[in-house]
Amino acid sequence: MNMEKTNVIPFSEVEAEEISWLFYPYIAYGKITLLGGEAGCGKTMAALALAAILSKGGKLPLQAKNTEPINILYQTAEDGLADTIIPRLLMFGANMNRISAIQTNDYLTFSNREKIEEAIIRNNIRLMIFDPFQAFVGKANMSSANEMRMALRELVQVAQKHKCAVVIVCHTGKSTNYASLLQRIIGSTDIGAIARSALYLTNHPSKKDVKVLCHVKSNLAPIGQSIDFQITDNGIHWLGYSAIGEKDLLGHSADGAFQNAVDFLKTVLADDKMPSKEVHDLAAKAQFGFSTLKKAKNYLHLKSFRQGNIWYYPQYTTAKEELL
Repeated sequence: MNMEKTNVIPFSEVEAEEISWLFYPYIAYGKITLLGGEAGCGKTMAALALAAILSKGGKLPLQAKNTEPINILYQTAEDGLADTIIPRLLMFGANMNRISAIQTNDYLTFSNREKIEEAIIRNNIRLMIFDPFQAFVGKANMSSANEMRMALRELVQVAQKHKCAVVIVCHTGKSTNYASLLQRIIGSTDIGAIARSALYLTNHPSKKDVKVLCHVKSNLAPIGQSIDFQITDNGIHWLGYSAIGEKDLLGHSADGAFQNAVDFLKTVLADDKMPSKEVHDLAAKAQFGFSTLKKAKNYLHLKSFRQGNIWYYPQYTTAKEELL
């Protein structure tokens, strides 16, 4: 019986390499970074703003030094190039000679290694942006861990081989009942697991008309600081680093329901404990969903307790602020 020879390499023959960064500690060369967020929060605008900066060798958000200009591949499946993508890039002052897209009669997927690799080599591409993730997985089932691994395998290999950074824009689920922001990314948990870094973009929980870009996963460096910014008719204005972290954004949605539920519990429990049924009745009258109320309760570290046959919510005290 003929058996194919298995190639085994000892680690002593593998030369160690340092991670090379496009934007430390958020985006690394040769790795996949996810940019997730709720619909309408400005994910595409943020991705285009970064592409424009990198195309002309400008300063990345809150950085002191200019970057070296690089060539970028921007693949979009939702917005028109001529009427949406190009005007926005021009508004940001992009070097249009350094930004391109693969034109194909077929749907481009992450597994189209030949086309993607040819584009990288011929155009010296250093950054690829895919917007949105769901449009490039082909027929793969996004709820299947195995299929997601297979769908992204070629892209991971190509990115690593050519030291090309990859940013994938992702829509997130509408539910806020997740243990982490990374889990809000639609589909298989392997989507988040395959990426080496993940950024989450949403409305600021307390500042009107301000967005926050939160670093929620990093396998290659310490988690970076969140960044506040505004989207205006003239582009994006990076406001500064933010103290807002993942904990502050968990359960937060664009309509502020989570923060309202937190404030509600602080108010009704300010003076004394309260029977759980009364809390739930008041919450229902205030139109808070049970999942939102539960998330707010967990955030405030409120643990129900039983006295006799009645369950209670504990009193909320300022001492609990130290736990938040």
